[in-house]
Amino acid sequence: MTANHPCEKTRAGLQRYLLQTSPDRERQAIEAHLHTCAACQEAFDAERARLAMLDSLPRHEAPAGLAERTLARIQEQHESRTRPAWFALGTAAGVLLVLIFTVLPMLNRSREASIQWRTQDVMRQLGMVFMMYANEFQGERWPKLAKLDRAWAPDLASLYPNFIVDSEALIAREHPEREKLNLALREALQQPKPDFEAAEEIMGESFGYLGYAVTNEKDFNALRDAKANKSLSDTSGTLTDPGGVRDLYTLREGVERFFITDINNPAGSTDAHSTIPVLVEIASWKFKKSVESYRGANVLYLDGHVEFVPFGAFPVIPAVLDALSGITTDSEE
Repeated sequence: MTANHPCEKTRAGLQRYLLQTSPDRERQAIEAHLHTCAACQEAFDAERARLAMLDSLPRHEAPAGLAERTLARIQEQHESRTRPAWFALGTAAGVLLVLIFTVLPMLNRSREASIQWRTQDVMRQLGMVFMMYANEFQGERWPKLAKLDRAWAPDLASLYPNFIVDSEALIAREHPEREKLNLALREALQQPKPDFEAAEEIMGESFGYLGYAVTNEKDFNALRDAKANKSLSDTSGTLTDPGGVRDLYTLREGVERFFITDINNPAGSTDAHSTIPVLVEIASWKFKKSVESYRGANVLYLDGHVEFVPFGAFPVIPAVLDALSGITTDSEE
């Protein structure tokens, strides 16, 4: 049926007819058509029943003040649309500043924490390697310090490949040149005759291995000077400080007994075991933006645990970090 069909025209005007709002000519046409069309008569009865049902519903009064509130809301929306463009730009800028100063620092801290955790995991793996080596070595000695001029690394010839399988564990996760160092490290170790000295220098870009039990700056300075003078002994297991302060002992299981201050404390050995640093993460120090922005470093201890040590607490102090990183100070030149 088209819009001009009599049935269509009649059904379109049924509601107006029942509400008595149709023009006279439309009313007369509807009445004439209903007398001759049974289908439209059924539609008429259905429309009348629907309107009757609506009329039977209870009536409710509009809430007091509805008209005034509606008008006020319309006025408010109108005023908001007429505000100058600079107001909207200012609001957007404010939201952007909130994001910059709150959300972005949180994301950066989250990323830093993730990288820090992954580096700690790598250092724990190295701690397990050192402990397995000590269990196999007579006297339970940890790997000796490699004979390098600047880098501080364990003797990799005694560790690879029997104890270290994944060479990527030798590079800190936060090192900005990690991929480049990984390639160089694989090239050094996968030769028919591995270049362990090159591999040790690459590891020294990320970590500083102490090799001796030192718990304060004075003992470390003695170790640093002896290393520079090439007077370290691999056979005696001890190193006498030239200043005669005390002996420095090579890292091995049980060395913590020399650091017990209270022999009556049953937990003294455990406490000393957990305070002797073995490996210090130095990548973040070498690539720091400034001393003021440097927060600290991850440190592996003799008992195998790794923790983040804040800057200023031994061994995360400038003298140790500079020496482990190969940075020469004026006083050392």
